[in-house]
Amino acid sequence: MLRRSLVDGGGRPAAGLILAAAVCLLAAWSVWPQSGVTAVSAASAPRAARHEVKRGDTLYDLALAYRTDVNAIKKANGLTGDTIYPGQSLVIPPGGSQLYRVKPGDCLWNIAVRFGTTVDALVKANNLNNPNRLAVGTVLTVPAGFPAGSEAKAASTGVLGGLRFRWPLRGLITSNYGLREGRMHQGIDIAASYGDNIRAAADGVVQSVGWISGYGQAVIVRHVNGYRTLYAHVQKALVKSGAPVKQGQVIATVGSTGRSTGPHLHFEISKNSRTMDPLATLAP
Repeated sequence: MLRRSLVDGGGRPAAGLILAAAVCLLAAWSVWPQSGVTAVSAASAPRAARHEVKRGDTLYDLALAYRTDVNAIKKANGLTGDTIYPGQSLVIPPGGSQLYRVKPGDCLWNIAVRFGTTVDALVKANNLNNPNRLAVGTVLTVPAGFPAGSEAKAASTGVLGGLRFRWPLRGLITSNYGLREGRMHQGIDIAASYGDNIRAAADGVVQSVGWISGYGQAVIVRHVNGYRTLYAHVQKALVKSGAPVKQGQVIATVGSTGRSTGPHLHFEISKNSRTMDPLATLAP
């Protein structure tokens, strides 16, 4: 089962949080890793792997699957662009970490965006008890990440790893992916009415159906290449664990189960248990 790091409340972020996130985002766009960053060797010194490119593969997908980063793959194979083709044999170097010294104005959000990782990954890597307080000068371990924007670029047409995700239902987005009330909101909330149909975002197999703390009644669907989608706060699940589903198939109805302030769908997309912004992965 996917690891949950957030209890979803289903509401809009407070005005103060929006302002704080905006400030952090501005900082993220204006600052890139500086000279204070040094490489840290992996403790176990893993060996490089070799991968034969398959149709639908992207450098971003490979970086996620092998826990390394896009630039490392490009450097190891002498690639000057992002294009790879089926049948191509690539050397996949092992991933590593970086050290980063916190500067004035930094917060976990802009550090995560800057290095292409997530707030949750930073919290776990540094055992942070209070992620909202970062002392200037603190040295953080930054898990191997991916260049900012590479995920959106790979998914600009809604295609990731050969999958084209579709919207599970139509409705107003009431909460986006990202920081919300100081914690990471790992999906998007889509407003709807009780009983509205929720459809599978892609072909797959139902991994689980049941109650998840905070998420209420939820359905998780497993797709190819390590992708999973989660549909939470549902009123009624219409599929059972282990059942195959087709894209567009009705799998549940909208409800307000779990920690929720009204009928809506909390929707997540992840790969290898790492969530990503659904708005960057869903087809236009």
